[in-house]
Amino acid sequence: MVGDDVILPCHLEPAEDAVSMTVEWARLDLNPRFVHVRHDSAEFLTDQNPSYTGRTSMSITKLKHGDVSLKLSNVRLSDEGIYKCYIPRQKKKVAVKLAVGVASAPGISLAGIHEVSSGVMLDCRSKGWYPEPELFWLDGEGNLLSAGPTETVRGPDDLYTVSRRLTVRKSDSFTCRVQQKNINQTRETHFYVPGDETHMKEREIPITSSKDIELQCLNEGRGDRQVMGRQGGEEDLTSEPSTEFLNEEIHKLYEELKKNKDDYEDVKKTLDVLTKYKKNLVDYSEELKLLSSWIDKQIINNKLKLDASWRQWYIDKYEAIVRDLKQRKEVNETLLQKTKEVVQRTEDQISQTTEKKRELEEQIKCLEEIKERPL
Repeated sequence: MVGDDVILPCHLEPAEDAVSMTVEWARLDLNPRFVHVRHDSAEFLTDQNPSYTGRTSMSITKLKHGDVSLKLSNVRLSDEGIYKCYIPRQKKKVAVKLAVGVASAPGISLAGIHEVSSGVMLDCRSKGWYPEPELFWLDGEGNLLSAGPTETVRGPDDLYTVSRRLTVRKSDSFTCRVQQKNINQTRETHFYVPGDETHMKEREIPITSSKDIELQCLNEGRGDRQVMGRQGGEEDLTSEPSTEFLNEEIHKLYEELKKNKDDYEDVKKTLDVLTKYKKNLVDYSEELKLLSSWIDKQIINNKLKLDASWRQWYIDKYEAIVRDLKQRKEVNETLLQKTKEVVQRTEDQISQTTEKKRELEEQIKCLEEIKERPL
């Protein structure tokens, strides 16, 4: 992995003292091609490729026992390739292939509500991989899930960013797993979606306007009109046609009351889900803030180590660590900002849903009062 130290193996068989032998380590695709050379019992680095300066070494103790392996420190992405270990005196040559990798933890963000299925859309993104990795979505039991296509972007630094979107229509714990088999690296992140996601989409619930509610509440009831009819000489509302009309009105009133109660229950359920949804988002935001704080501390610690370093390979190592930490913080800050945006949208939805709930409560109350009045 980038930043690690690695031993490129090469041994004499049968083993013999190689301290005084000429040993060449080279990459034929480079110019100059030499990575590390020993000659006349000493390091001979005049023609060493500058990209390896201060990062290669061989152990004298191991050389005495025929171990001419090369230690390469603070591995870089550009170090990937085929290395040749050559001992002229014995005319022996060995090839070692070095595969270099970079891996980073994925992050999950909320991408909104699917317009057709009303499911919650989760977006998993992982930045800074090499070679190109695979991305999978799994459910709480570890089963692979069908998701959208994986989107891959290769940056100017040759690192890959992969992302894939999943539409969720049930309550469960979901896992985004990113893996690269060639370098045997796997990273994953978990995300819990609460129940009743299908109610998270903003509902177009038919609600009688406040003016209609006011008119209904001002209506003193059919009983008052019945008395007025008798006193004012109007048609007797107890006649057969009028009775039929009243029965129809009563039936409509009951139907409207039932419909509004059903809508009210839907709105209540939506409000409950949105409230839980917001809590999870807020908790997730706090975790991201803590992670940013931890990364800041690590950056400071490694900068102190960098300032105190005097050997080049230490400097390269800590510079790489600081760069990686800054990249992680950038990804983390992006996730935090997206989460805050979703929290705000959720709060707006909660506000709208709360207002709908209040209007429905007023309407139901008026309808209940009208229903209870004697005709």
